[in-house]
Amino acid sequence: MHSATDHKAGLVRIAESPELRDKLKEHLEDVVEGAAFRGSPRCGQFLRYILSQALLLRYDSLKERVIGTEVFGRLPDYDTGEDAIVRVTASDVRRRLLKHYDGNAKDSPFRISLPLGSYAPEVDYAEPPPLNEAVLTAVAPVMAVAEQAVPAAAPRPARRRVPWTTLFWISVAVNVLTLGWLAGSQLWTQYWSSEAKTARLLPWLELFQSGHRTILVPSDPEIAEIQMMQGTQVAVTDYAKHFYINPEKLPAAAAPFVHGFMHGNKSALVDTPIAIHIERLADARGSGITMIAPRSVQFSDLRTDDNFIFLGSPQSNPWTQLFADQLDFRFAYDAPTQAEYIENLHPRPGEQAKYFGTFGRDGGSYAILALVGNPDQTGKVLLLAGLTSEATESAGMQVMDSAGLKDALGRCGLAGGGTLNQHFEMLLHLQWVANYPNHIKVVACHQLP
Repeated sequence: MHSATDHKAGLVRIAESPELRDKLKEHLEDVVEGAAFRGSPRCGQFLRYILSQALLLRYDSLKERVIGTEVFGRLPDYDTGEDAIVRVTASDVRRRLLKHYDGNAKDSPFRISLPLGSYAPEVDYAEPPPLNEAVLTAVAPVMAVAEQAVPAAAPRPARRRVPWTTLFWISVAVNVLTLGWLAGSQLWTQYWSSEAKTARLLPWLELFQSGHRTILVPSDPEIAEIQMMQGTQVAVTDYAKHFYINPEKLPAAAAPFVHGFMHGNKSALVDTPIAIHIERLADARGSGITMIAPRSVQFSDLRTDDNFIFLGSPQSNPWTQLFADQLDFRFAYDAPTQAEYIENLHPRPGEQAKYFGTFGRDGGSYAILALVGNPDQTGKVLLLAGLTSEATESAGMQVMDSAGLKDALGRCGLAGGGTLNQHFEMLLHLQWVANYPNHIKVVACHQLP
């Protein structure tokens, strides 16, 4: 049995080796994107955080209050006795890790675990056998055939030397099999990786195959607060000019505070995991993305053939207002309650006209995932927008999941992932239990003109 000191020493060894560290990060993504963690983005976010801190040997960061603040956005003085989000998520992560390794125990030399009563992960690493031994084992039959193909020399007292022809053909066989194994392994991994499969579906097929640049615009973490204070939405034309204050809605004394609050050019930290996954999808298609902060975007940027990805609803990303007239599911703002909801302009059988989020420990929220055109341009626009940041994240998780995305596209009549120049939108429902996401469901899918 390994002690805690042994496990820390193992993490130090991995942290000090760039090769092992990169392999562990790849393994972590395989775990988080696997079936055991599907449908729980919070568990994946939790596991990424604690493992990254452990590799940096920052064990002071692996405490309940710190995790609650850094991962789940709680206030530094929140009541951990009343809010058990960290403990509940940790328990769920332990269960999901066991489920993952129960079916994938031999797929990787790494094994991540989270001991009971601790938020410090442990990583066991089993050194794989040297590649040469595996190759020699694989070519043993070839070597035997080569030996038999060479006429035996007359018996001699001294040890017989292997003829150069045998060595030559053995060398050829070893090199061919080695190169073939390496090339085949690389192609197989690339072809069957989650990113490669997902990138062959809409909307990624449309975005990354066009030959145009793809620009990612995350949400603005503070404009939503300003709009809530004013009780009204900031028009995109005002947002582009950096006019955030409505003098009729906000007292003059608050203006200096608001200007200071909105100083700089910021983007939402909660959008980071989505941006990272989108970049990986772009890499799988041999493409790339460019990120621009929302307050740096200008109307002239949109008058190009570039593709765009906007994260957040009009409440947190006013730029999405420009594409609302193409949608059946549109965000509406209820001024008396200062809350957003989603309005269904063309309800189909079984669909509602309005969708409101619910709050509390056991609640739910809604998000849209839409692929539309950029008016008067050839570029495409992907919208990932939720009534809450968690709902936006769920839209991101849905569009990253190749199996779930393909099923959802099939429900929308886009069999096989759809074709180019096909616009659509999905309405997603996010259900959470005990303050963390539990289930993502496609409520409706509409093909758009």
